[in-house]
Amino acid sequence: MSALLQKQTSFNAPSQNIIAGAETLMAYSGRVEVGFQTVRAIIKGFVQLTFPAGSTGIILRLRRGAGITAVLVAGGNTENATPAPGKVGDYSIVFSEQLLGLEFVDYSLTVGIPGTGSNTNAFIASIEVELLTS
Repeated sequence: MSALLQKQTSFNAPSQNIIAGAETLMAYSGRVEVGFQTVRAIIKGFVQLTFPAGSTGIILRLRRGAGITAVLVAGGNTENATPAPGKVGDYSIVFSEQLLGLEFVDYSLTVGIPGTGSNTNAFIASIEVELLTS
């Protein structure tokens, strides 16, 4: 049975402009210390944003490391979004991976608006990292 070793959550209220066709960093977990040789990491990302006009979806990504150049571990597919342009929507992504022999780990949540739709704003973003015994 798994036991929770550590949980770290980071919230960001960015009111940040997300540029259509580009990837934007929304939340960063900071360094999470890994206290065992083998652990299971569960990463959860959440963002609330105004859905842009002229776009068909959004792209959520979880990256191991800091920023948009870190290693992609989850996401990258366009999520078809259902709200009408200008409406606020909540979007989330969850990923799990086995970590072996690491001293620490950190993750980033990024958002992209595909194509040439309008730019948009995010109101709040969060990332949560849970480390469990394997």
